[in-house]
Amino acid sequence: MTDVVEFESPAGPIGRLGNVLVLTRYMTKLLRQRNAWLADTLRS
Repeated sequence: MTDVVEFESPAGPIGRLGNVLVLTRYMTKLLRQRNAWLADTLRS
């Protein structure tokens, strides 16, 4: 299964800067943790 996630912060250039500095790393970590939890749960 493959999930495709697209996100964009509001506020124009400031929002894009936030995407680069914070949101991309946060979302990647969140989705990896969620994937690991789901895989562990389904194996049990």
